[in-house]
Amino acid sequence: MAIRYALYPNRLRNQKESNSYLAKVRSQGNYSLKKLIKRMTRPGIGVSDSAAVGVLNAFFGVMEEVLKEGYTISTPLFHIKPVIKGPFIDYQDYFKEEKNTLHFSISAGNQLKELPEGLSMRKVNPVMHRPAITRLFNAIDKTSLNQIVGGDIIGIGGYEFYVNGDEQSGVYFVADNGIEKQAQYVTRLSSYQLLVGVPIIDGVDKVSVKVISKLPRHTKPYVCRSPILTYTSQ
Repeated sequence: MAIRYALYPNRLRNQKESNSYLAKVRSQGNYSLKKLIKRMTRPGIGVSDSAAVGVLNAFFGVMEEVLKEGYTISTPLFHIKPVIKGPFIDYQDYFKEEKNTLHFSISAGNQLKELPEGLSMRKVNPVMHRPAITRLFNAIDKTSLNQIVGGDIIGIGGYEFYVNGDEQSGVYFVADNGIEKQAQYVTRLSSYQLLVGVPIIDGVDKVSVKVISKLPRHTKPYVCRSPILTYTSQ
């Protein structure tokens, strides 16, 4: 079993690397206490349902008890400690519920910190519910592009591309000076890939690609944009 992750365009400001991506873990689901107990009591473990329930209830009860007494909890998997937030006017001030709150800070224990060392990672495709551009690539050798040339044919990779040539969908190239030109032509290979002709825009050196996609059964189109790329005209 591996932890699955997918890459999404980095929308954070002040990023050091242009056109970079962020990884998000694809959760396999949520394990409730009931599911954890069921896994603890599966054949071969040697723990009965009643024993597991009893031990866990006692464990959580003791944790709640000592936290209320102001103790810090340390286990191999996690540490919990009480933290007070909110300002105090001066040294004579006291905790007041209208301006101060008590929280519990949870951090990883040593066993949890060491856990990633024995894990395998598996890259998967991201789940997208709206159109998104993930890469621009050379139409011939499929290599990724950071620079495009007016008059060339390039590929656009992403998700949920429904471009039908009507007034509610299309591909546009937006220059850094605000000039916007429609792609010379668009061929939709699938909902994941488009082939487009790059228009010639004189006097600019930076552009981004904008795809307007009209999804089936949707009443309005969605707009997605690529990161800014270097542009040269023929």
